Amino acid sequence: FSFFRETYHGRIETSTPYLFLTFPPWFERKYPELIKTLKINQNRLSSHYDVYETMKDILFLKGHKRPEGTVQERGISLFREIPKARTCRNAGIPDEFCACGKFQEPKVTRETISILGITLLNKINSF
Repeated sequence: FSFFRETYHGRIETSTPYLFLTFPPWFERKYPELIKTLKINQNRLSSHYDVYETMKDILFLKGHKRPEGTVQERGISLFREIPKARTCRNAGIPDEFCACGKFQEPKVTRETISILGITLLNKINSF
């Protein structure tokens, strides 16, 4: 597992955990705008801070007034549209967990491949 985490795909998998939300039919009928916004946000950058804000919104759905946010609040409820151009920095995601960065594939030359191939064959033949 540790080797996979260090690959490009492993880094993406580690940085973007899976979140699946499902709501009962009555919720979809009662709050169609919230469901519409969730669908808009499904392809936008979100974080655990946003999930936290969403949970707070769920607590206040029955008409109770939600307390105003604080200056330190980093999340946007998934029931509110998340900006298309949101960055990891905007979302409060540390650089080491940001999957938005441009990753460079290692440059592999024919010479490197030949050396690795010869080394591998020598190892196999030494058994």
